[in-house]
Amino acid sequence: MNNHPLAVLAAMPQEIALIKKLKPSLQCVSHVVVTGVGKLQAGLAVQELLARKIKHPDQFGLILVGSAGAIVPGLKPGDVVLSIDTVFHDVDATALGFAKGEIPFTGKKSWKADETLLTVAHKACHAIGITPHLGTVITGDRFVAEAADAKRLFDEHCALAVDWETAAVAFVADAADVPWVSIRVISDTADDKAENHFRQNLPSVAHVLAEIIQAMDRILRDKS
Repeated sequence: MNNHPLAVLAAMPQEIALIKKLKPSLQCVSHVVVTGVGKLQAGLAVQELLARKIKHPDQFGLILVGSAGAIVPGLKPGDVVLSIDTVFHDVDATALGFAKGEIPFTGKKSWKADETLLTVAHKACHAIGITPHLGTVITGDRFVAEAADAKRLFDEHCALAVDWETAAVAFVADAADVPWVSIRVISDTADDKAENHFRQNLPSVAHVLAEIIQAMDRILRDKS
């Protein structure tokens, strides 16, 4: 997807404020969007972006950024997670014979990130001295704030982190055949201290995300 314009999206203004300030200097970013928190708002924002503001969605790319809670032992606040794929952790039709996370009657359970965007994000992290973690990010409309709950989610999905938007953005992007990648900075470890740590670490999360987007823009600009 070389030379394709990109939109950078985040759920909350705090996560994307620094990127908005940088936008005039970002040559490969055409839109910076606050989606709102949660699956419904994120999915709707992407649908509206692609339908109303993008002339050629098949020549476009989405970069979702934001915070996330770590559910795998060893991840700590400040670590960067690049989502290679994503699943809804709060979709459960197992009583009807479907797999955990599978959208009934669609055959779809997970969505894979675009390999090119993933590679660029990976290179960008290394360019600024960050070693990212690559793996599954799970999505659901629930703030995980108990260690036992985080362990259960890890055991069920073997995921690195949990958020509220990645799978929703991936679901809509996949339907429109638009490449996407999700970049998450760990804000908390999804335990009983999650709420405080989330609030405390949000400014540093935004700073790291802005650095990564700047580095991605440089890489993409140099390739064009």
